[in-house]
Amino acid sequence: MSYAVVEDNDITMDTPAETTFAATSAAIEIRGAGEGNIVINNRIRGRANFALSVAAQKGSPLNTTFLMNDIQDFSAAEAGLFVGADASNTVYVGQPFTVEDHGVSTVIVPWTGILNSHRFN
Repeated sequence: MSYAVVEDNDITMDTPAETTFAATSAAIEIRGAGEGNIVINNRIRGRANFALSVAAQKGSPLNTTFLMNDIQDFSAAEAGLFVGADASNTVYVGQPFTVEDHGVSTVIVPWTGILNSHRFN
């Protein structure tokens, strides 16, 4: 899918403490040959391997943007953001957290202004 917008969702990853996560466990994942997908203004709570992920599967994702998602109450087993090896031009703007970046031309813009504000309307 290309040019999709994932917006204004409230996601709770309700997993038991002893859960062993699969490698692709993420609250929101962009996967495959899509282009120009945007994940904006979502609230993610709970725990998984990653809060956000962009990964290849039968194609390489291009130009994925993660913008102003609230992950203050999320606990990542591995990293807040995962960018797979075949992902190109991924942009993340928002709360600072750990990133596992294997992609090409990934841009990370930490912005703490979101921490004390409410979600965009």
